[in-house]
Amino acid sequence: MSDFFNNNMKKIIFIAVLLALKPLAARAETIDSMDDGISLWTSGISVDTGAVLTPSSVVGYSGNALKFDYTFNAGQWVEAGKDFGYRDFSGADQIRFYCKGSGASNNLQVQLTDADGSVFAKTITAASRITGWKEIALTFSGSSPDLAYSYGGDSTLDTTKISALSFGVSRSTGGAGTIAVDDVRLYVSNPANIIMNNFNDLDPINSFGGDSGIFTHDSSGTCTTVYVTTTVYEGLGAIELTYNVSKNSEWWCGYWTNLENKDVSAASHLSLKVKGGIGGEKFQIQLRGYAAKVRISDYMTVSDSWQVVNIPLTDFAGFVSTGAAGSLYDAQDQLCFVFENSLGYPTSGVVYIDDIRFVTPGAEDSLSGSVDNMDEAPATVGKWRTYGQVSGALTSIAGISGGNSDRCLEMAYNIIPDSPLSEQWAVMSRTMNPNAATGIMFRFKYKGAGSRDNIEFKVSDSDGNVYRKILYQAAETNDAWKTAEIPFDELTYFSGNRQLDLTRLRRIWIAVSKSPVSDGSGSLVIDELEYATPVASNYGGGSILEKLEVPYNPISPNGDGKKDTAWFTYKLKEAGAVELKVFTLKGENIYSYEKQDIADGDEHTIQWNAKNNDNTLVSNGLYIYTFNVKGSGGREDKVTHILGVVR
Repeated sequence: MSDFFNNNMKKIIFIAVLLALKPLAARAETIDSMDDGISLWTSGISVDTGAVLTPSSVVGYSGNALKFDYTFNAGQWVEAGKDFGYRDFSGADQIRFYCKGSGASNNLQVQLTDADGSVFAKTITAASRITGWKEIALTFSGSSPDLAYSYGGDSTLDTTKISALSFGVSRSTGGAGTIAVDDVRLYVSNPANIIMNNFNDLDPINSFGGDSGIFTHDSSGTCTTVYVTTTVYEGLGAIELTYNVSKNSEWWCGYWTNLENKDVSAASHLSLKVKGGIGGEKFQIQLRGYAAKVRISDYMTVSDSWQVVNIPLTDFAGFVSTGAAGSLYDAQDQLCFVFENSLGYPTSGVVYIDDIRFVTPGAEDSLSGSVDNMDEAPATVGKWRTYGQVSGALTSIAGISGGNSDRCLEMAYNIIPDSPLSEQWAVMSRTMNPNAATGIMFRFKYKGAGSRDNIEFKVSDSDGNVYRKILYQAAETNDAWKTAEIPFDELTYFSGNRQLDLTRLRRIWIAVSKSPVSDGSGSLVIDELEYATPVASNYGGGSILEKLEVPYNPISPNGDGKKDTAWFTYKLKEAGAVELKVFTLKGENIYSYEKQDIADGDEHTIQWNAKNNDNTLVSNGLYIYTFNVKGSGGREDKVTHILGVVR
């Protein structure tokens, strides 16, 4: 096919879109409010030889805005770009999410990846089979963070440029199962809320980096520890202490965990959750010293239900909150639970402990922001990709509350024990790129003064495909605010190898280029960069076509049985030739369907399965469809619109 035909075909399609597309009610999703400063824009400045661009932050249409002062001299253009492929997590230090799982018992893993490919991970052994929703909190910065360096990059986590978040499983026992994740959020730890051990790791090492274990004396009793996942207060795990000091009054045993010289002076209380096997169990708590001890019975009666106990640190005689106070003995820098025969009945039993922390009552970690609430199906599904030994597509299912609007993502997997060890894993991962696939247009506020130059808007995806729109001689507005609206179908191909993937926007550029009537210099202010999402897009009828409805837009052809195909449901007023065509934004016809239909008063449906003429699934992105009906006497109705594909 000749370039001439291709170029003219594109023009025909885009003209048809402009003529046929009706204005739609829309809501806006912010990409950049410009209120947080312009540093990321100024780092992406590029100018033609001889041109000068001076950026600044000024009072905008609302809040702050980005201002260009430019002079072309011998140059032809200036531009600034911002990379949206990263998200700044530096305002928080922990990530929280809800999780549940079924099937085989395998290792649960959480990963953060930064701009240079440094991967920090936390693996929780044999924790993938989680009964019911559990909230998990993991720190990624500060002292002794839960997520530790794993591989890649420079081994330092740049929390200002997080590029990806992943949840996965790796082999423990192998086999099939599911893992579901909901409501991923960022939190800021309160310095007066210091977690020592929530036992989610099912591991002896506590959050201070200290080891733990049991102690007995020759013929003094027995104590065993088991990390359990079924009897927990919250999260994934708790510790079960089984003790027996029944023989005589001298018997004792217990559990210890090292505090690693941790400064806990910001807190006022030791807090823990306690549950007994039958109730009435008794033990002492020692804190940095044999003398610094209290009896649990002075604060609560242990029962067979979980209870929260907060013990003032001042009750531990001689306790030093700032560290181990230079003691020569490990016991002086430990937290210990001590079972003694002398404490009275029962002298044997089981005690469960969970969520040990040093706190000031009322001090709570604060919510910093949401990463993904998983609620916007199918758009949420389109943000995530699966890799490894996955069985089936990601599915959007009922979330924590069970309500129709509360969704989560579930990944099914099958870890094959006979496969190479390096392949025994499955992951669901999302980049931080904005997902605009449910939108219809980009939009921003602008005003300019000085010269009638061109404004160029360019956007790229994570694969490097670049599309653009030129607003000719639009930069001069007499310093009055205007709104630029750029429908996705008006973006034209600039560079790259494929369709623009609007589920993974990477970079946006705002440029000013010299027009034939340029005065050579001027200023341009940009604010409120966003994309608009349509509320409705049904066709109300014409001379032959009584109605056309496309209920699933965007579609999500991921095999989960929900919105896998596009439905074009129509009714005719009279018999006619019906033709459906689907095009890429480049103007390439990837699907065609024709039929002669009658006007029988019934609705008819054509389905498109998101496959091209080669019967392969198309890429994520936006496509143009034309629905054409030709009747007798040369009469014709034609509808042209946008259809999104998000997997």
